[in-house]
Amino acid sequence: MLTTINFRINENQKEQLQTLADDSGENISNVLRKIIEIYLEDLKHYESKSKWENNNVEIIYLDCEEPHSSDDDIEYIELD
Repeated sequence: MLTTINFRINENQKEQLQTLADDSGENISNVLRKIIEIYLEDLKHYESKSKWENNNVEIIYLDCEEPHSSDDDIEYIELD
């Protein structure tokens, strides 16, 4: 079942949507439905990932005098 949602966009956005629609041989409404569908699927996928996968985490190993036998004493820092 389809429903109607009304919203306003600027002229430049409308022109970009019209170009996408023209290129795909569809109307703007169909293009917007696909954009929204893809966005919601991506959002669902993003939210299902773990905390560490959702953030840009970089693990940095520092040179130490003694080699570590395990990761127990390595500190992991979350970067923004």
